[in-house]
Amino acid sequence: MSYPGGANIPKRFREILPDVALEVYTKAYKFAWVLYKGDNERSIQFAWKAVRASINEMIVQNKIN
Repeated sequence: MSYPGGANIPKRFREILPDVALEVYTKAYKFAWVLYKGDNERSIQFAWKAVRASINEMIVQNKIN
């Protein structure tokens, strides 16, 4: 089964997000693509939630340190 890669990330986000966030998005999207059997919309939503969660985790860790 094939799935869209990082190309579905809008250019404005690719330009401003750090590489780690883009990596999280790509991995989460690929996982969701399989999980949701190729449902692009659900995969995108899943991936963005993963990016938000990882950014929030980084913020919390920085506040603790």
